[in-house]
Amino acid sequence: MTSPTTPWQPLTVADATALGWTGGPYMFANATRAYSEWRLVTNDQRAYLGLTLKWMNERFDAVWNAIGEGPVPENGLEQIDLFDQQVGIEPQDWEWMLFASVVRDAVTAYEVYVVKAYLEVVEFQEGDYKHDEDAPRFAVARKQSKILGLEVRPQSVDDVFALRNVLTHQRGQLRTEKDRAEYGDKSSPWSSIVAHLDEARVLSLLDVLEASVMNLDPIYWAHTWGKQPAPAVKA
Repeated sequence: MTSPTTPWQPLTVADATALGWTGGPYMFANATRAYSEWRLVTNDQRAYLGLTLKWMNERFDAVWNAIGEGPVPENGLEQIDLFDQQVGIEPQDWEWMLFASVVRDAVTAYEVYVVKAYLEVVEFQEGDYKHDEDAPRFAVARKQSKILGLEVRPQSVDDVFALRNVLTHQRGQLRTEKDRAEYGDKSSPWSSIVAHLDEARVLSLLDVLEASVMNLDPIYWAHTWGKQPAPAVKA
């Protein structure tokens, strides 16, 4: 860290940690308000993913077993046909939609975090509270955060954003060889059609975003609650 008489230099995570930043559960974290909000959301996303998978798969199994144990239908329909009629969606299609929704929401939550954390810096440095309607777009907050020495879309995060864009704007369709190589799964017959998603992959993407937040928030916090000076910032 620099003294007041030396030129300003970006802080490191180690600097901010020495000043008192701590991560961890939102109610115990010495962090930005934006971090506490984000922590609640990411915890919800992980719980939503795990519980929904557990409960819905149990329900799918119960419906399948009930049909199998029931009387043989007079119309000659197979068990799988009766299941499709009763449920209305293939379990693997439902599962993919769940995974895609969590990825999209996680990236949005990350964008919201960056904007709010940056505005916290503006508030502390300029002494002017910024209401939600004054919030800049994510691209602006990203650009302005570079003044603090922060890159909020490092390559690892950029890769998650790229997948989010495929899921959002193409609904996961893999239209190019590059997309198929990056997002497909050679073990799946659908690898050339739609982006492969499973629970482990979704959790790993959440981990990437979390790791980035844990690198960003110490710096944002240092220039807010940590009372460290910063170069001129604006919303």
